[in-house]
Amino acid sequence: MDCITIKGLTFRACHGVLPHEREFAQTFTVDAELFCDLASAASDALSDTVDYGAAADYIESVVCGEPRALIEKLALLICEGLIARFALRGARVTVKKPEAPLSQRFSYVAATVERGVVR
Repeated sequence: MDCITIKGLTFRACHGVLPHEREFAQTFTVDAELFCDLASAASDALSDTVDYGAAADYIESVVCGEPRALIEKLALLICEGLIARFALRGARVTVKKPEAPLSQRFSYVAATVERGVVR
């Protein structure tokens, strides 16, 4: 399966279960894999492929939109929305939260959602 990959989209937004997470913005990073047939891209025309700029804009609209309690919900909304908007065969989306409220040292907490045909 062909794939367009977008890695490391980074935004500031107010998502989380705790009240202070809904009040003060924190960093969220999104990785997305868009599974589709890229054979038509042989034409070298943007109209014959998935516009990854438009996909990145959609991801931004979800992350920077309505606050959600769970990063799992964000990943699900992004994944299902990408498939619907861009007629993808499938998608894999990971939302990373490097400023999660944990007392331990860590790099990030992440949720990954896969829908449709993936590798």
